[in-house]
Amino acid sequence: MIIRTLAAAAVLTLSGFATAQANTTEDIKTCIAAMKEKTPDAEFSFKKKSGASVSKLKFEMKTADGSTKDVVCKVRRGEVLELNMDV
Repeated sequence: MIIRTLAAAAVLTLSGFATAQANTTEDIKTCIAAMKEKTPDAEFSFKKKSGASVSKLKFEMKTADGSTKDVVCKVRRGEVLELNMDV
């Protein structure tokens, strides 16, 4: 009985992790699409994510001339709330 309970808890934990990972991937795609609208010739590298209900994603932007700059994108439920490319 204990083993079944532990196995069920492990499955629930892993499924929660998979859902969070999928949400992060979708948030990254949403932010990159918004950033590409503003600077289509730049390349973006995802750095880190923080926040819960509002995801704050940090990227590094490399422009066509080779300069780099940090970018912050805030997303909630698949919608970009703020895009700060002047960081």
